[in-house]
Amino acid sequence: LNHYPNSLLFELTPRCNLTCVHCSSHGQPELHRAHNRMQEMSPDMLTHLADEVFPSLTSLCLVGRGEPTMASAKLWRSFTEAVIKHRVLLAIITNGCFIPHRITPDLLPFIDNITFSIDGLLGETFAANRIGASASVGIVTGKKAGSKGY
Repeated sequence: LNHYPNSLLFELTPRCNLTCVHCSSHGQPELHRAHNRMQEMSPDMLTHLADEVFPSLTSLCLVGRGEPTMASAKLWRSFTEAVIKHRVLLAIITNGCFIPHRITPDLLPFIDNITFSIDGLLGETFAANRIGASASVGIVTGKKAGSKGY
């Protein structure tokens, strides 16, 4: 390539807090344990990649085998600092469990969109599909996010 891409899909961690029955990475207990034992991206690797690629980006989407906002505090801090430094718009595909702890006022101007994974409108259906999650917690998190403007 003679240029870097202007958008990127990005995985910080393969780890997840849920065991959703439809998930190819975490849907079975042994897969869930195996992926949760995998290492997340190191902050040093992230910094190196961000310094090289982020200047060309206009947008970045956090997605992957796991829950992207479940990255360690150190990695998340490095990631958000790079997003802000390079002024990249951020999209996140998430189960929503960590959003209240991850979206900070300094990051908010760089949030393009947050997509919450919801599998069922009834609490029983949601709980059956997303083992370890509660539909009411997801709804409350979504409402809080909306009231904060993201």
